[in-house]
Amino acid sequence: MNTALAIVVLMIAAADAGSASNALPFEAGAAGNEAGPGWRTQVTGDASLTVKDGWLSVDGAADAVAHVERPLGQDNITASARITNFASLYLVWAPGRWCSVGKDAAAMTGRFKTMVAAGGKPEQQMHSASIPWNAYYVRIVLGSDVIRFQFSIDGKEWFTQRLMARPDALSGPPTLLAAGKSYAVDASPFAAKPAGAAVTPGRQTCSIASVSVEQTPAEMLAMTGRERQELQNPSRDPVVVAAARTHGDPTYEQIVKHYPPFRYPRELTGVPEHPAAIGVDWLGRLDSSPGAPVAWFTLGDANEPLGSEDRPLKRRLLDGYIPVVTLATERDSVRYELTVFGASEGFGPDTPLWGHVSLKATALRGGKLPAAVAFTGAAGSRPLEPVRTGKQSWCVYLRYRHPDPATAEPLTAQVFREKLEETARMWRKRIQPAARFDVPDRRVSEAYRAWLAYAMLNSKTVNGYVELHDGSGFYDMVYGYSMSLYAIATDLYGLPELSERLLDTQIHFQSPEGLYTQEAGLPDHGALLLSLAHHYQVTGDRDWLKRVAPAMVKACDWVVRQREAAPKDGVTRGLIKFRPYCDYPGAVFSYFGNTYCCVGLEACAAVLADIESPEAGRLAAESKRYRRDILASMNAAVVEHGGKRMLPIEPDTLRLLKDSNYRGGDYYGLIASCVLETDLLAARDRRALLITDLMEKRGGLLAGVCEFMEGIDHAYTFGYLVNKLRQDDIRPVLLGFWGFLAFGMTRDTYSPVEVSMIETGDNNLTLPHSYSCTMQLRLLRNMLVLEEGDTLWLARAAPEEWLRPGRSIAVNSAPTALGTVSCRISRLADGIARVSVAPPKNADLKHIKIRLRVPGGPPIAAVTGADSVRFSGDTISVETPSRPLDLTVRFGAAPR
Repeated sequence: MNTALAIVVLMIAAADAGSASNALPFEAGAAGNEAGPGWRTQVTGDASLTVKDGWLSVDGAADAVAHVERPLGQDNITASARITNFASLYLVWAPGRWCSVGKDAAAMTGRFKTMVAAGGKPEQQMHSASIPWNAYYVRIVLGSDVIRFQFSIDGKEWFTQRLMARPDALSGPPTLLAAGKSYAVDASPFAAKPAGAAVTPGRQTCSIASVSVEQTPAEMLAMTGRERQELQNPSRDPVVVAAARTHGDPTYEQIVKHYPPFRYPRELTGVPEHPAAIGVDWLGRLDSSPGAPVAWFTLGDANEPLGSEDRPLKRRLLDGYIPVVTLATERDSVRYELTVFGASEGFGPDTPLWGHVSLKATALRGGKLPAAVAFTGAAGSRPLEPVRTGKQSWCVYLRYRHPDPATAEPLTAQVFREKLEETARMWRKRIQPAARFDVPDRRVSEAYRAWLAYAMLNSKTVNGYVELHDGSGFYDMVYGYSMSLYAIATDLYGLPELSERLLDTQIHFQSPEGLYTQEAGLPDHGALLLSLAHHYQVTGDRDWLKRVAPAMVKACDWVVRQREAAPKDGVTRGLIKFRPYCDYPGAVFSYFGNTYCCVGLEACAAVLADIESPEAGRLAAESKRYRRDILASMNAAVVEHGGKRMLPIEPDTLRLLKDSNYRGGDYYGLIASCVLETDLLAARDRRALLITDLMEKRGGLLAGVCEFMEGIDHAYTFGYLVNKLRQDDIRPVLLGFWGFLAFGMTRDTYSPVEVSMIETGDNNLTLPHSYSCTMQLRLLRNMLVLEEGDTLWLARAAPEEWLRPGRSIAVNSAPTALGTVSCRISRLADGIARVSVAPPKNADLKHIKIRLRVPGGPPIAAVTGADSVRFSGDTISVETPSRPLDLTVRFGAAPR
């Protein structure tokens, strides 16, 4: 750049030009809290500004003003800063005319926020979520006719959060540059007497560094044609566009290239149900909590860590799913391979967990092995003696009592290998009983087994009870709703003993009044009712049902009593007011918890009738009234906004709709999808269609899964996808399934996360995440085995690629509410298919339907091998199946 102003030197008023400082880092002034020459502080109320290590730290009450500012007086500039937590960068023209980019002070997810004040109340927009405590770069690009608000992870690659035509009120050079805390929309931070906004009491902290101003490059001064088009017609999701270009199914390979992998992968290893677990983070460090490593390897005399931000590690699980984690990297022509696994005495939960670690180094051509290697932790480094395994390679083997690296002790290669093999045998034995599906897709075969393993590692034995925690080192507690759904999943995958132990834990935490809630709210109670009934429906264990019936009835009666106290008229008639989910603590009327309680009450009444409980009839009648009240409430609650009819999830306040700006995304989409998963609404019920229509047409989906704060929260899409499956609309189901695999988890080790910023790969550190494991397992199962009343569907949403000639799909003794079923579908080389089915022995089963989705979509022309078989299109229907089937299927000509 020329004097066309690469102003990394800030332009200030001429009188102060001599005191202009370079771009921050700040330098502390004599008072200890000054930002440096040319800057002045604005602090009101209980707030403070301090400078340390090049960062200006802000601490203050939520309603305080706390920022630094300086004169600017230059137009068409780009201002940038590095921020943490809830900080913002401001360009100011006058007290009521300014704009900003930063983080929202009220968002738990560190959501990016932009504000524009053009003479009236500031207009605020929320953008993507982020890791709150991570440092990000933000900038405002001021052009002649455009303002771009951007963020960056590394200060090199920038992403536009918001684009707008430059308003007249913000014409001419801004008079001030400011940096500090993020303000609420009703604050007046730049008035003659700055004032904060009246907000929820509390304190806010943030930090700012690297503030700079430069001339906006000539090529960025004017809005481009593409940007104008973007403003008029926002660009479509590239994943959806790519999928729409094909006539066949969307595939993983089609969509995965459109967004990057995670920046912060993490796997888990250890022992099932052990209170401790060992995390392996994105830098190959060992941890007990994400972002807080306890041990890592350092190399050479300079003690350089093995992992680095600019050199991603290649990651793999043993056999693709066993939680023995192997990481590989290359530096200075030396290849390193790190292997980590956890084991305890007898692999029990009551003895110490030992981390077993090996590091192998192999010099490549021109490489030189490091002379020193150490096992390092917060308390210091422990030098290790590598064992030479060749002229150009060495290896170290050790174990340590997790999480204390000071307990590290060397192992021989033989001892290490023997323990690794023993650990692998243990995991194969634990996972094999749940290996219900054989599919011709290595990724899917490995992934669902890995989800089972991760959930077992997030399960903890506490006071003799097994608890599912949603994470290890985070969410280290029971979320009752999540645990109940996991109990359903373990039943569906043939682990009834584990399901029973989970349910016993939840009954243990039931209150004397019958209420069960742990962290999430009313959905905890309803999901427990449903999971208790589901366990009996799948296992048929009458003795177990009789044992838990008192707890079940007590839980049902809690619902009955709450309904007696519910409103008797209006839109909330008959609804229970309670905490709606874990992220919102207040009591509200929500369809989420109420639908779960209703279907749970219905299911419990049905199974209690099986054991001739005297309470069954009373509870069944109450569940009918409850359902009637919910449906009437939904009918009355429908609103119209922007020409579109919408079903609010909180009928009296419309809170979720309002918070999402009447879009189908953010919390609305997540919670609405949870309502769909209860199946209280039939798939094509007009009220269900109001939800799916809003999600599909008003920003509720991204890459086929739930949009959340301009990123994704994929696992919550389960209800939406199952609704589409029950509608027999298979393409969105497969798009969502591949979206799970491509963007909801690490791509090689299948470790799922809660929230990720799909555009950048900047994932939250909440991985592996148990709720995600559960919903991924349930989606795959429903794609291959799905009950619909007295009908059992097989392979209903199996991808057509799985039935190319020479490939097969198998369902192995899969438990269902209609009995246990096995099935194998094989496509032979000549295009003929062979289908064998071992149907459930259940009088309630009236139909088995088998979907044969083959590439090109040829219809079935003939089926031989059994009577009472009908076919149409790609589906075979067998009425009242009572004996094993062995069918030969021939296909007709493919449609043009």
